[in-house]
Amino acid sequence: MIDIKELKIGNYLRDIDSGDIGFVIGLYYDDESSKDTEITLDVRRTCDNPCRGITQARERSFEPILLTEDEFVKFGFTIISRDLYTLNINSFYISITDDSRTIGRDFHIYIKDDAFITVLSADIQYVHQLQNAIYFATNVNIEFDV
Repeated sequence: MIDIKELKIGNYLRDIDSGDIGFVIGLYYDDESSKDTEITLDVRRTCDNPCRGITQARERSFEPILLTEDEFVKFGFTIISRDLYTLNINSFYISITDDSRTIGRDFHIYIKDDAFITVLSADIQYVHQLQNAIYFATNVNIEFDV
């Protein structure tokens, strides 16, 4: 299950029932009641035909997407080696390695500016965590190359 508090509009998730991958277009969270937690997912742009369109459901209906080499390639990363992926966005250099120090997370992201000063360093496991780290450091939403 995914924690809705980790999500932002534009994050990619998988619909558990259909297996479709979509992106978040709406979030609703009520601090008073977990019953009112809701995610709206649009799968029209990211799935093969026939697409189901917009899905609105409780957070337990969606799951995070594990990061793999395929996901890095979809986001435009260059594969340097089996354990190093890189991407340049504007004046930021982003590298992903497999030297995570957090149990349950397989990758570490480093984001450096044009002076090669680290602006973000974090352990990640899922696509939405990659998207959020890049957005927080660069203010750029990355998207799948569909």
